[in-house]
Amino acid sequence: MISDIHGHPTYMDRLQKVEYDLLIICGDITDFGHYHEALSLLELIPGPFFGIHGNCDHEDVITALEDIHCNLHGTVVAVEEETLAGFGGSTCFGGRTPCEYGEDKIYKGLSSIPEWAILVTHVPPKDTKVDRAFNVRHVGSTAVRKIIEEKNPKYALCGHIHESRNSDWIGETLIINPGAFSRGYYAFLSTDTGKYSLERLR
Repeated sequence: MISDIHGHPTYMDRLQKVEYDLLIICGDITDFGHYHEALSLLELIPGPFFGIHGNCDHEDVITALEDIHCNLHGTVVAVEEETLAGFGGSTCFGGRTPCEYGEDKIYKGLSSIPEWAILVTHVPPKDTKVDRAFNVRHVGSTAVRKIIEEKNPKYALCGHIHESRNSDWIGETLIINPGAFSRGYYAFLSTDTGKYSLERLR
């Protein structure tokens, strides 16, 4: 899984050497970019993959993901024996980024996901090891946390807070923030065994 590419293609070619069955992209594909920039970046990523937009992507990035049949925002997708469900964007930053949503909208967008799915969001759940801005203040989503507590997803994959590259648990749900792929960070996860690792491309 990767997150927070922010328009930097630096590490894309190195993904060719990473073996995975499915890549999950947890948002911020561009840095305040639109449809065509997103497409040009996504074309560099070895498939198969699914993804969501982040708060630094404009909403037409959702269309780019839809057009190449890999959008997870507001959808539920069955992939082999797993079920993926996602919601992009982030909670409000005071209107300073293109895709910010209120907690009510995030909760409503995720409220119908099936239990024991793999949850993919850009914003992390509130009050965890993966949502501490500048390693001090918890800035995650209360709605995402509530969904995890209610739906008990198998895994919760997120990004957004670059400095909170970490993992944590809410109940039986493992949460992973792989860090910013713009700096080469990514994570491996075996959905069969639950084993995971935080990695960096060199």
